[in-house]
Amino acid sequence: MHEEFDVFLLCDDNDDKLTDHYRYLRDHLQLLGISVTINSTDVRPGFTLLKGVTDVMNASKDFVIALKDRNPSREFEQRVAMVQEVLKRRARSYCVVLSSCELPVWLTGSPVIIGDDVISLFYEDIRQMLGNPRGREILKQILLHLCQNKQPTDAKRHP
Repeated sequence: MHEEFDVFLLCDDNDDKLTDHYRYLRDHLQLLGISVTINSTDVRPGFTLLKGVTDVMNASKDFVIALKDRNPSREFEQRVAMVQEVLKRRARSYCVVLSSCELPVWLTGSPVIIGDDVISLFYEDIRQMLGNPRGREILKQILLHLCQNKQPTDAKRHP
């Protein structure tokens, strides 16, 4: 069995700068106690990339898809289709899309946080990001979308 993750963060591997910004997002969410994997970083050794990414997606509760432009790589499109298949099989998994462009038709149906600055707001230093009102708002929206209709698992009910 694969390690479980709260969030699978999918972004286009072909853009190192995009990946760095979303690594910062991953790190910031982890500071909040949310386990996050990004793309194929947690594929177990000895597995093909396709099998490994599929396993990691299946071990993830929710998804964040990051789209920087309207024409991403074919591999990215295939991974989005894989996420969509996982979501179809589950009743309580959610996906939010972060986009700095108009969405292609194949990526509709999930809540979207859109804006030219969505990608550039994730800095290495979380204090710098949270010092920016737009950065705080985007992080808040991500968390709210992923938490919709979920009950805390360790909360005690009071009569």
